[in-house]
Amino acid sequence: MKRVLLLLISILSVNTLAYTECSRSPNKVWLNLTGNSVWICFDTGNCVYKTVSGNFTEAHLDRMYATGMAAISAGKNLIIRYPEDNANCSDLTSTPSRDDIQGLWFTK
Repeated sequence: MKRVLLLLISILSVNTLAYTECSRSPNKVWLNLTGNSVWICFDTGNCVYKTVSGNFTEAHLDRMYATGMAAISAGKNLIIRYPEDNANCSDLTSTPSRDDIQGLWFTK
């Protein structure tokens, strides 16, 4: 019984850590005041965005906006975390816009 439980825990923990991170150079950030959303667009021509919904609050939008602006001001890339595991970053950025990102890294 313990072996089965350990096997289930190990399988579930691997799936929760599945993601792909892609480095992108942001070129504009848009704060949509009427739609409660933030858009960050990149040199690749695509954008990521989030809206206030579920656990994603206006405070999260503020942080996302500040992160995007800091990256542009400093001339640095952002690393975007997508939910797909081991995906090709070129394929992920071929979509015009996505709202399913899991997070942003601001790198040096």
